[in-house]
Amino acid sequence: MLVQKRGFYAANRERERARVYTWKDLNRDIVAAMNRSWRLRHPDRTRELGRSHRAIRRARLNGTACTLTRSEWSAILEVFDYRCAYCLRGDVYLHQEHVWPLALSGGYTAENIVPSWRDCNVRKGAHGPLHAIACAA
Repeated sequence: MLVQKRGFYAANRERERARVYTWKDLNRDIVAAMNRSWRLRHPDRTRELGRSHRAIRRARLNGTACTLTRSEWSAILEVFDYRCAYCLRGDVYLHQEHVWPLALSGGYTAENIVPSWRDCNVRKGAHGPLHAIACAA
């Protein structure tokens, strides 16, 4: 059954997409209630998505690379053992810190993101990596 649905969807992708958009347009209240319910059930994921979407938008506006995926972020956290890259604290909520800030043409890529908690992230500001090392010392 699932294979048949996939085949039908692949053959009628545009028609199905138009049907879903039409349904969503006609049922905006239901869609809004479903989205609101999901956000209430997943506050951490909602916060994470909001931050990453803002960073992605800023990177695109700056014309820099924007390729970080959720699985790459998970791998970065594992490499750093779920600790801040600057002070090595592991008991705090970690943010996605840009080594080279978006303001200095740093991209939203796996090579440019490290985990950092709020205080280290704010202390570094829109400076390069050498400033972060000086602040951590």
